[in-house]
Amino acid sequence: MNYENKVSKTRLILKDLFRSFKISIIVYLIMAILGAIIGVLYCLLGETQLSLNEVVKFIMFTGIWCSCFGLAISAIAFMKPSTMEPLNHQNQWRKYYGKFNLIGAILSTSVYVLSYSLILDVIMHKV
Repeated sequence: MNYENKVSKTRLILKDLFRSFKISIIVYLIMAILGAIIGVLYCLLGETQLSLNEVVKFIMFTGIWCSCFGLAISAIAFMKPSTMEPLNHQNQWRKYYGKFNLIGAILSTSVYVLSYSLILDVIMHKV
């Protein structure tokens, strides 16, 4: 019985991580579009020549900044135990996440977004 309980908790955590993965892809696409717009405007209005490398840098930096903001929110929330309590609409939240609370969802999504930006940085330096 104890083994089944551990398996079900692990399964819930893995489902929550996969849900955060799907959400992080959508969030990163939005940030990529925003970063590309900012990069093109910066290159057109500034002294920098418009190139794909410059636009990709802005996409990467936008992802890093937003993920660091999410990680900072998570760190501040972990410092204050009252934020780890159940939400006001906990039953509605459980439709989407089985084990994570709001801070866990923000943390996992931010880690995924940061990893996408770091992968993009490694690809940029290889090319």
